[in-house]
Amino acid sequence: MIGTPVPINSILFSLSITIIIALINIGSSAALNTIVALLTGATSFSYALSIACILAKRLRKEPLPPARFSLGRYAIAINAFATVYVIVSAVTSFFPVTVPTDAENMNWSSVMFGGVLIIACVNYAVRGRKHYTEPRTHLHKI
Repeated sequence: MIGTPVPINSILFSLSITIIIALINIGSSAALNTIVALLTGATSFSYALSIACILAKRLRKEPLPPARFSLGRYAIAINAFATVYVIVSAVTSFFPVTVPTDAENMNWSSVMFGGVLIIACVNYAVRGRKHYTEPRTHLHKI
């Protein structure tokens, strides 16, 4: 830091990654579209998973952690709508950008997302269930 509380190294690193991703557009706009769609879909599915977990706790009437505000009696409806909306928007991010679609301008992000999802599920089934340490145990050690 150079006299400010702003982390200059982090900003420069983020800027470098952004420039590299933007330079992909020079080589192939289809590759850039695939990367952006993959990032959008993966982020959306992570939001949907989080919201669906909260919805499941609400439906089972389990207590939620304390929060600054409450959605009140509309919480279940809002969580259900948000989950469906985010999943639909994530799926549409995997659609091809141009019509007609061929192998060169196809949006391959769904294949990449599916492959990583399969690898992650297999890893969890084989190794993760046995060797997972929840974050809460690390907090007590500090």
